[in-house]
Formats: sequence, C-alpha cells, structure tokens
Amino acid sequence: MLDKYRRRLLDVSKYVVADAAFSNNTFIDRLLPVGFHLVSRFRDDIRLRYLYDGPEEKRRGPKRKYAGAIDKENLDLTKMEEIHVEGVEGKLYTLVANVISLERNVRLVIWINQQGKKKFFFSIDTGMSGVDVVEYYRTRFQIEFVFRNCKEFTGLCDSQARNRKKIHFAFNASLTSGNVAKVLLHESGNVISMASLKSLMVNQYMVSRIISRYASGANMRLIRQINEALLDFERNAA
Repeated sequence: MLDKYRRRLLDVSKYVVADAAFSNNTFIDRLLPVGFHLVSRFRDDIRLRYLYDGPEEKRRGPKRKYAGAIDKENLDLTKMEEIHVEGVEGKLYTLVANVISLERNVRLVIWINQQGKKKFFFSIDTGMSGVDVVEYYRTRFQIEFVFRNCKEFTGLCDSQARNRKKIHFAFNASLTSGNVAKVLLHESGNVISMASLKSLMVNQYMVSRIISRYASGANMRLIRQINEALLDFERNAA
C-alpha cells in the first residue's frame, strides 16, 4: 500500500510511524527504496551498540566503529544527550546507536519512566532529532482514537454487507464521518469528546424543532438565551 500510494503520501511526509512489530529488516528493506523512513519502537530485548567517536587507533584492519554493547541496566549517560518533550513524564535520552539485528545505525531515544522501566524508540533517519522521534511516535495513537470513536459512534462494525464494494463503502462512510466530527471538534475551539459532540447535535436538532414551532412575533432575545442553555445542558452535565 505504501508503494502504491507513495507519491501522494510523500507529499505529506516521508516518515512512517508503526509499532514494534514493524521494527525489522523485512519491513525496512521494502520501505527505504520507495523513499520512506521508519519511526518505531524496539522490543525490550533489542541488542544495541554505542558508536565509537574516540581518536583514531593506529592498527591494522578497518577503523573501529563501535564502543561496546549498550547495557540497558547501566546506561552510559556521557554518550547521550538528555532531551525534554512537553507532556512526557520521566527521563528522555537520545543518541545515534547501532542495531545489531538491523545492521544499521539509528537515531535512538531511551525513555525511562518514573518507575525506572525503559522503552526504546528510534528513527531510521539518523539526522532526525530525538524530540521529533518522540513527537512523531506519539501521533501513532491518533489512529487508535479514530477506530475507537468510529466503533462507538459512526457504525464502523455495524455493516452486515458481504459484497466487497459495499463493505468498502460502509468503512469509508464511517471513517469519513469520524474525521468530519474531528474537524467540528477542532473548529469549535473546545476539547470535547465525540459523546459530547453527539449530545450537542441532538440538542441542536431538538431546539431547532422547538424554535420552528414558535410564533413569528416571539421574543428572539429570550429564545437565543434558552437556545444556548439547552444546547449545553447534557454536555455540561457530563
């Protein structure tokens, strides 16, 4: 799919964000030739090495590339840079490291939470900043919210169609409705949930029905005040 739509996707971004299941050469070797870079997370048992940046040694053979394995329980903080990302608790450190299983260098970010547990995030693009690696990876969770909201509010799993075209139409209609709802939430300037938006739309419909039955000489200032109060009734209660 990435290869098929690469021209359109590369106009948006060259970075593909995926979970730890995709942090392997099978996926990466197909990704790089078509112009994409992977931002992902490693499994906890990943084997990593520090890059050697000391003086050139006078010896036979190739130049020294690595400075030993990264001991995940005893990190050498002198070889890393501490970074800060708004909204992320715990400690964040970044460096360019070598991944033995991938046989390549990556921009690595090590997150240590408040309980001392570590997670390892990375980008194939070593020129990417550690802050961007974290920020990009955090965007991956947006798709989880899309699926959750569409399952709960726009009928993503409700279609009983068996024809492929009908199934595609049902999925596209559900996901499009969810995206339109997100635009409405964004344009409202308020951080409210899909449930609140649903209540707001139901209230708007009911209020419009009531107002449409008013006489032409009604007090519009009073109607406007009632309208605002009724629209926010269930949302405020929630």
